[in-house]
Amino acid sequence: MPFDPTLDGHEIVQALQDANATRYLGAVGLVILFYDHLLTLPDEVKLVWGAPASFAKYAFLLNRYLVLASLITVAHAMAGFVPNAYSDAG
Repeated sequence: MPFDPTLDGHEIVQALQDANATRYLGAVGLVILFYDHLLTLPDEVKLVWGAPASFAKYAFLLNRYLVLASLITVAHAMAGFVPNAYSDAG
């Protein structure tokens, strides 16, 4: 998105604050999800990993860990630790 010279300083500051709020809320969601995974891991190992192979078992595991991996990837991209981590610029 090119820079719009008609924006005043207040709008730019507000946009940066909104971007930071989005990053923090994403981080909070990731921490809550990770905490939930830690709390339920013993039950998961006992009830799911020992269960016979089935579509439901693999769908559950795929959903459980794909969401976590996706949120970690998005958090990494939005954190700003690595410049141009997921840029399409050549």
